[in-house]
Amino acid sequence: MKRVLGTVLLAFGFFSLVYASWITLKNPGTQPRTSAGEPRIGQVIVYFIHGRAKCPTCDLILAHTRKALDSTFQEETDSGRVVLRPVDVEEPGNGHFMKDFGLYTTSVVLYTLDNDGKPRWVNLEKAWELAEKEEAFLPYFSTELQGFLEENSL
Repeated sequence: MKRVLGTVLLAFGFFSLVYASWITLKNPGTQPRTSAGEPRIGQVIVYFIHGRAKCPTCDLILAHTRKALDSTFQEETDSGRVVLRPVDVEEPGNGHFMKDFGLYTTSVVLYTLDNDGKPRWVNLEKAWELAEKEEAFLPYFSTELQGFLEENSL
């Protein structure tokens, strides 16, 4: 039984390596595409950074983030000052987000460029802790975003 399981795992690993190489090399010379984009100066991007397979907690974090934006920051989102951008880090070109922000799991990151074009960001680390407590998540997110907007106003 152990030998069969070992063979299956070895075959899976080999197939994964071959597939990843094929995906990487099938279009040589092309740059990976990222859907995230850079903000304009003064704009705040609320990144919802996730992997391809989202868990129920991830879905709660995204739902609470959307609810807070819709209920408290409608004017800012309507004007484009605040933009929600979900980013699947498993899509080509998006893997750098985990490294850039020092992340290890699904996260909400507030990001902007200051007047000199230098990036400023904050990871809302309590998002996981508060995901199952909407009544605590909404004021936490709103307070963090309001503070970030005030710190980074033009």
